[in-house]
Amino acid sequence: MMTKEPSKSTPAAPPAHVPKFMTFEAKLSILLDEAQLDYVEKFVKQVLKRRRVKNERITKNTIFRCLVDLLRTLPVELDEIPDEDELRRRLLAAVRK
Repeated sequence: MMTKEPSKSTPAAPPAHVPKFMTFEAKLSILLDEAQLDYVEKFVKQVLKRRRVKNERITKNTIFRCLVDLLRTLPVELDEIPDEDELRRRLLAAVRK
């Protein structure tokens, strides 16, 4: 009995949906003080509460990835940054430009 081979013009099955979190290469742990963590958690809750369209999950990780993307666009003077306070000052100055 002969079986029919699929023709070369037959489209392949669409790839299975891969969750966005599985597309990232690195897992990172960060240290936050209680006030920082509380702020990020409240920020996420407000974003979730104020949206009507829910295309994807918004999580603390989402917020941090977006902040890194924002950081990449800022013209920050990186020479001679002695501490976190100075880094914060320069980042705020770059955002305000």
